[in-house]
Amino acid sequence: EISECLVGSEMCIRDSNNNIKRSIFILGPYGAGKSYFAQALFENKELLDDSIVYEGSITPPAFDEKVQLAIDNGITPYIIALNPTLELSLNNIRERAQETGRNVEKKEVLDKFSNFYNYMVNLVQKFEGIDYLIYNKETNAPLTTDCSSKNLEDLYHGSREEIEIEYDRIIKALEQRDNVNKLSLIHISEPTRHSLIS
Repeated sequence: EISECLVGSEMCIRDSNNNIKRSIFILGPYGAGKSYFAQALFENKELLDDSIVYEGSITPPAFDEKVQLAIDNGITPYIIALNPTLELSLNNIRERAQETGRNVEKKEVLDKFSNFYNYMVNLVQKFEGIDYLIYNKETNAPLTTDCSSKNLEDLYHGSREEIEIEYDRIIKALEQRDNVNKLSLIHISEPTRHSLIS
């Protein structure tokens, strides 16, 4: 059923029936929790009765074409921009890499974080009157209206150079934390090992 389709291509928009009135575009950098947010929307069946959902990248021109396609088919686009802190994003990326074995290159993270603000500003200018909401995320807790914003400046995390400095600092701190956790596990297991020997 179209209302249960996570849109990954133009096909769902183009083939949508007359009941579809809105296309929800969930955007954000790597580690923003886009898939989890989309899942939360799908769990609210009432919300999605007249909607389809796209979760993915905002990179132009491909994304602009998706928005235009929705408009051309009489479907109202609605943008949800997930805006995590860089630390939260990197922490989520590392946890996902440990679970799935899929990591994200430093360059890709920097590209998304440094360009997200400009992409959104250009999008809002190009599609005048397009509705959007920004969710500023410091944790992975369920999002509420308290962390929502319409201020595009919230998406600005600094220059690419500034973001790279912060990236290196956070990665170093996360690696130190991982090393401490490994040492803790070793120390915890010592009494167990000695009891087995004796």
